[in-house]
Order: sequence, then C-alpha cells, then structure tokens
Amino acid sequence: MASEHLELKIDAKVMFVKNNNEKGYVNGSLGRVLGFNDEGLPSIKLHNGKIVATEQESWTIMDDNGKTLASYNQIPLRLAWAITIHKCQGMTLDEAEIDLSKTFENGQGYVALSRLKRLENLQLIGLNEMALQVDDLAQKADKRFQELSNDADNAYKLDELALQAQTFIRDSGGLVNTKEITKHKNKLKEKEAGKQSTYEVTLMHLKQRVSLAEIADARGLSVGTIAGHLIKIRKDFPNEDLNYYKPKNSLLKKVKEIYDQQPKSTPVSLNVIYTKLGGTVSYDDIKLAVAFID
Repeated sequence: MASEHLELKIDAKVMFVKNNNEKGYVNGSLGRVLGFNDEGLPSIKLHNGKIVATEQESWTIMDDNGKTLASYNQIPLRLAWAITIHKCQGMTLDEAEIDLSKTFENGQGYVALSRLKRLENLQLIGLNEMALQVDDLAQKADKRFQELSNDADNAYKLDELALQAQTFIRDSGGLVNTKEITKHKNKLKEKEAGKQSTYEVTLMHLKQRVSLAEIADARGLSVGTIAGHLIKIRKDFPNEDLNYYKPKNSLLKKVKEIYDQQPKSTPVSLNVIYTKLGGTVSYDDIKLAVAFID
C-alpha cells in the first residue's frame, strides 16, 4: 500500500495506510498535507482536526518462528483522490464517494460500504444489481454463526461469562480493576503530553473532573501539590471551567477574610492563614480556597 516513491505537495489529499493508535490514525484515515519539516517529512491535518507529524514506519513479514523474512520502511501515506474497492479492504474511512455501478462480484458492495464509520458521510453515485448481492455460502455461514451464538448464550450465564472474561484479561497481563485502568490511562496520557508543563498535565486531569486525591495518585504527587497547581492553573488558564473543584462558600469566606488582610506586594502566606484560622482548616483546603479567590 505504501509505494516505493512518494511525491506530495501542500494541500494534497492523502490517506494513512497503517494503524498507529498512539498517534491517532488508522489505516484509511484521511487528511491533507499542511507542510513539511526540515527533514522533508509531511505534517497532515486529519478530518477531525488533529495534526499528525509523520515519520517513517516499518512493514515486516515474519515466519512462524518470528524470524524476519522481509521488511521495508516508508512514510505510511498514499494519495487519496481515489482508490479501488479491492485496495480499500481493511481500511476505516471517515467519508467516501462510492461508485458501485460497475461491481462484478458478490460482496464488493458490502466491502466498499462497510469501510465507512457513518452513513451520513457516504455519497453513493452509482449502483447495479450485483452490488448488494450476497453469496449463498456467506448466507449459510452467517446463519450457522447465529445458531452457534445462540447455543453459547444458552450454555452460559452472564455472570459466568463475566468471570471468565476477567480471568482471561488477567492471564493475558491486562487490568480489570477500574482504578488501575484509569491510572494506567492517565500515565499514557502524560507520556503523550511529552513537552507539556507539569501544570498542563495536571489541567488535563482536572478536565476529567476526578478528585484531587485521584489525580495525585495517578501522577505520584501529593494532594497539596495538586492543590498548589490549581492556584497557578486558575491564573494562567482563566477561561477553563474548573468550578467543579470550588470549595464551599463558608470555607471561601473564612480564607478570603484573612487573605485580603495580607499585603498585596508580597506572596500569599499560607502559614499566616493557617495560623489565624487556628489550624481548623488544612493547608490543602486553604490552597483550594486561594485558587478560587478572585
């Protein structure tokens, strides 16, 4: 699918021909060329607005023992003004204009139409009688699959299947605990964040509206540190809606009375606020209140 020689120019319509979930595209993702970096590698703007910086990827053929028989490297793109039904097998397309007026084999229409994620993104410009024909063998197989599926439904109870599923996931090295899954996802997101500041990473978690304790656990920091991040984030990102974390008005009022008494020319002293409140409010709660004092 990736040709030996690839020639592109700005605004060319292109299609990715390899899956890369980490970068956010799959085999069939469509976009346009925005430009090229110093190494000549193109930047692609996908239909969903995401911008992908491309790089060479590898295709490898291995034998049954895992030994590499052949491999090649190429940028995983091809021009996407048009493609045959045969070539689009296995792809996932955001949108397509499809001509089925010259289909000549059972199943061709299905192959083309099933590439699309959404029916509303289909423009069908041609159709013939063969396009929607289903092979007799395929119909018989489908009927048999449904019978086997019903047999499986009758043979097992849902709670038994759920238990087997969890056992399979654990045996395969996966996670079944919801908190552990969330923690793992957050770590992956932080990894993807790359050069983001620690405050931007915390903001990413805050947008999910999980507790400060959960954010602290996911990031390996203290709740107090996350509450401190919130003070700076509220200042640097004033348009972000973080009212989910706003403390009760009674706490805000207590802290604000002492906060307003401090000189504006010097940094806020949390210790002064803590002392004047007689230690009745924790430092973490004081930080949270300070974050929401305008």
